[in-house]
Amino acid sequence: MEEQKKPEPSIKYDPNKNYGWKKEDIFYLSGNEFGAIYQALKALEPLGQHILIANKVTTDILVRNVENGIIQEQKLPEPEVPKKLEPQKSKKGK
Repeated sequence: MEEQKKPEPSIKYDPNKNYGWKKEDIFYLSGNEFGAIYQALKALEPLGQHILIANKVTTDILVRNVENGIIQEQKLPEPEVPKKLEPQKSKKGK
C-alpha cells in the first residue's frame, strides 16, 4: 500500500509576519502538544528548558493553523511620519 502524502498548504507560515485570529476561532491540540505545554508551564523552575519546549510547541501550533487558514496575517498600520517643521518667520522690522 502506498503512503499518502499530505497536500502542500497553499499558505506558508512566515515567522517574520504578524498573525491574528478571531476570539471565536477554535484551535485543536494533540494530547502530546497539550501535555508538553502543561508540563512546561507547571514546572517553571528551571525556566530555560521548559520555555524552549513551550515555544517549540506553540510555534508548531501556530504554523499548522496558519497553513490551515485559521490564523491569518495582520497588516500593521503604517507608522505616522511627523510633518517637517518649517522655521517660523520673524515679524521684526515691519
